[in-house]
Amino acid sequence: MAHADVGRSGASGYRVNGAQARRFVFTCFLVLIFIGVRPFTPLSEAASAGSGNLLRQFLYILTFASIFYVYVARGRGSVIRSVPLSTLLVLCWVFVSISWSVDPALTLRRSVIVIIVTLSVFWSVDMLGVDKSLRILKKLLAFVIIVDLLSIPIMPGATHPYEGAIAWAGMHGHKNTAGAIASLAALVFFHYMWLDKRKLDTLYFVCSVIFLIGTKSKTSIALLILLLFMVLVYRYFERSKNRQLAFRFVVLGAVSLMTALYFAFQTEITLLLDDPTTLTGRLSIWRVVFAYVPDHLLLGSGFGAFWEGASAPARQYIVASWMESVSHAHNSYLEILATTGVVGLVLSTLAFAVIPLFRVLSFNVVDKAGSLAFSWILFGIIGNMTKSQFLDRDSPEWVIILFSIAIVFAKRSIPKYRSS
Repeated sequence: MAHADVGRSGASGYRVNGAQARRFVFTCFLVLIFIGVRPFTPLSEAASAGSGNLLRQFLYILTFASIFYVYVARGRGSVIRSVPLSTLLVLCWVFVSISWSVDPALTLRRSVIVIIVTLSVFWSVDMLGVDKSLRILKKLLAFVIIVDLLSIPIMPGATHPYEGAIAWAGMHGHKNTAGAIASLAALVFFHYMWLDKRKLDTLYFVCSVIFLIGTKSKTSIALLILLLFMVLVYRYFERSKNRQLAFRFVVLGAVSLMTALYFAFQTEITLLLDDPTTLTGRLSIWRVVFAYVPDHLLLGSGFGAFWEGASAPARQYIVASWMESVSHAHNSYLEILATTGVVGLVLSTLAFAVIPLFRVLSFNVVDKAGSLAFSWILFGIIGNMTKSQFLDRDSPEWVIILFSIAIVFAKRSIPKYRSS
């Protein structure tokens, strides 16, 4: 078995460069995710752009077909072998929810894009290897951050007003999306600052932090500070002799401390949660889910069909006019519970949080990518308490979460290809 080109054209003897093809289709996929087809377009305008959505769907299908062809052409054998069973079960449950969805057409469209994006990530990481796929991602993110910064003074769509000030959005249409991308990019550059010790990565890290601060995305800023600290803790225990036991003890201690603090300040926390304006109105949104779930606990409304569509159940429980424009629960766990029921919630929590966390805490991740995967997994677990990123179609945050899962399930650093 040796690295080889994907194929050869007939009599001419022209050889297709398989390595270049794999890198090219993966890069195209990342461009769709992190830049999109209409950069600098506000999210409100992008959502109503029918032609843009059709073009985006066409490009995803084309890219997915290209990844599928290149992946199969390299002779892997099974197109599901690289996808964890836990993830496959979630995808199957999401797709099957079409059968009970209040809006089957909407659930079909959204489940298909989730499946396409998920398989594209796992196949790409498997056919390129962890190190190569991460380095391609790093280059793309460096380009994105630099363009974001340069666009602030010259592109009208690169900023928008926020609480009497100006928040940076760059190419991404909204400050929160831009903040999430900046924080995730900072984690990538911080990882390579430690791994390669290159000054250019330090520059990219600084640029990411500057752009993140400019977005005024409070959640992403707080998460980055926490995750950088956790990365350092992970790397410290990575060098420890009894690293697994010691690190799990620290994690258990942190959870125990948080539990103790909750009971110590239970009265104050309860009063805070009773205020519907807490967490910028999220509690009011969550109460819509709480009102719906008891009567639809097992199956939910069908994937993606709770907030939007002509038959959206959320409309029956909305109590304020500002909530009519809400399109998700601002909490992935509640979103999944409302749309796919308790079965979907259990499967998703295991697939996207519990199992990946346990695997990364084995300290056996290939290509020294353990600390980066650990930070991304924590980003997903913590960030999804106030945002809806799990199964969020083609959002950059969801793709990075998928990356982290693909990394911790990777069994080797360099994939093997059969000769053509």
